[in-house]
Amino acid sequence: MDNDGRPPPPPQERLPGRQRETAKIQSELKAFVREMVRGRKLSVIAPDGSLRSCSCSLDKRLKHFVIELKGSVRRIPLAELTEVYQGNEPEDIETPLDELCATLMLESCECISFSFEDLPSRERFAMCLQVLVDGQQ
Repeated sequence: MDNDGRPPPPPQERLPGRQRETAKIQSELKAFVREMVRGRKLSVIAPDGSLRSCSCSLDKRLKHFVIELKGSVRRIPLAELTEVYQGNEPEDIETPLDELCATLMLESCECISFSFEDLPSRERFAMCLQVLVDGQQ
């Protein structure tokens, strides 16, 4: 207890703002990695705009983004991802995008777009995956 009888703030609240933000991102990234190594269902967007349910995961070594769709498996090295776009970006692809989309751009210029249920889910996915991609460079 502090001198005024209140319990001290949690450790993350005693950190300066920048360190607190870094700790928050690290915590978010850790949870994201744990979830993605287990695998999760996502909605991939076909170029015609239709949604298909797929299972996406990261391998345990965090080197590959794995997409399973209708029995076929595609392992994409994270080192081959150049950018994780959010919303209507990139604008020059056929796939119809909206603010709930996250699009993976590969070195080959191929794009794979996913649709999310809400903006926080999309932002978390895109931010965490971009951090992992940047770590491969």
